[in-house]
Amino acid sequence: MYSAAELLKHHFETFVDNHEKWKSLIAPDIVWELPFAPSLGHPEKLVGREQVLNHVAWFVGAVESFRFHDIRIQQFADSLSAVAQVKAQGIITETGKTCLLYTS
Repeated sequence: MYSAAELLKHHFETFVDNHEKWKSLIAPDIVWELPFAPSLGHPEKLVGREQVLNHVAWFVGAVESFRFHDIRIQQFADSLSAVAQVKAQGIITETGKTCLLYTS
């Protein structure tokens, strides 16, 4: 079993370059909170593996050349909790415009 920090590290390493491996990291009972997504017309929270994989399938089709960078992961005292600060960018397929992501 991965610690939360290791899981986040694998998430960022595999999301783009090994998407099939990334899918194997997603637990059936995942809850993925996306606090800024409603401003783009997307749900604030995805519950369960199916919702997450469906949303990510849309994202992968809508954004090309997506890359994470400036990744900082902090493990909490308990190995089940961690937080990441990350920057990312990609190109919106429909418009050709660059999108930037800064999150923690």
